[in-house]
Amino acid sequence: MVMPNLLILLHSAALLEQLYAFTLHFSKPANGHRARTHRNALVLLSAGCTISATIGLLLARPTLASISGGLAALLLLSGILLFAWAALTSRPGRFSAIFGEVKPEEVVSHGPYAYLRHPTYAAYSLAWLGAIVAMFAAEVEVHRFLVFIACACYAGLLLLYYRAAVQEEAQFTTNAADGTRERYKAYQRRVKARWVPGIA
Repeated sequence: MVMPNLLILLHSAALLEQLYAFTLHFSKPANGHRARTHRNALVLLSAGCTISATIGLLLARPTLASISGGLAALLLLSGILLFAWAALTSRPGRFSAIFGEVKPEEVVSHGPYAYLRHPTYAAYSLAWLGAIVAMFAAEVEVHRFLVFIACACYAGLLLLYYRAAVQEEAQFTTNAADGTRERYKAYQRRVKARWVPGIA
């Protein structure tokens, strides 16, 4: 009997979390009104990263026996757990979908949000990086083209996550009701880190 590869299983779990987030958890606005150009870029880059990393991992058969394999497992597991914590804290349907155009109604400042203003983007970033690192923990060398595509898409996703975070914060300071706006400004002063604790 062939044992399933732990790194491939972790990568699959991270992909399922992102699919859940994109389709069910972050469902506002109900009318689906989103910045279309950014949404299309997000879908294209996510698909590119998913396909290249998944094919690379299936071909490479990565192992935990190396430093890169252990690091990949740590990154993937950290991303999965951070997203799960953020999802449990925020509850389904409470927040806007990425690039959603909404009027924020509340500020969540507990759970992972007490340390990071955007823990879901941090979780996605950790998981994608874990998949890329896993491609270097291979029994069989991964084709450089797959690694290049995964890295290029990851860089594009980081840029989109950053832009989404900036847009969401701007919505709190321009679209939110006065009470929510003031609570968010106080939250920003208290929690300086967008993605990485200790780094604004």
